[in-house]
Amino acid sequence: MKIRVGFGFDVHQLVEGRELWLGGVLLEHTKGLLGHSDADVLLHVIDISSPDMLTQIEVVEDLINRLGAGSTPCIRVYNKCDRYIGVLPRGENIVCISAKTGEGTAELVKKIAEILGRESRRVTLLLPYDKAGIADTLRREAAVLSVEYGEDGVTVEAVVKPELWGLVRGYVQEDN
Repeated sequence: MKIRVGFGFDVHQLVEGRELWLGGVLLEHTKGLLGHSDADVLLHVIDISSPDMLTQIEVVEDLINRLGAGSTPCIRVYNKCDRYIGVLPRGENIVCISAKTGEGTAELVKKIAEILGRESRRVTLLLPYDKAGIADTLRREAAVLSVEYGEDGVTVEAVVKPELWGLVRGYVQEDN
């Protein structure tokens, strides 16, 4: 049985003196990436027509867990659904597509957006002094990392839940 495992990647130069992080996992290496690379969502693409599909799923999921990425949201993307005869898989983070015809890709994009929208975001905000009360709300309902008072207002670095995004969206200086 042949199993292929592929990883998407960002291209960054390897340099001395930096840690090597890929997909949110720290890897032992003598060099690290000059840039930043991590994954907010994993796409586990599965060939639904393969007779070894169940074994292949098991191998890939084991690898994801051994790499320490088991807590990263993962969508099972079943490919070749246009040629499959049988009951298609269904579930919360399951999408059936055909890479050849494009069938199901809109649903995949929607599912990715859904998952990314659920996640908290680390942001730097500049709140005018007349909106400084928002900082108090963030202290109660978010994870405030730092607060600085300056000439232009209050700079707040915080990890914000999706429910608060509407409150702070207009004040974002940097979306980390």
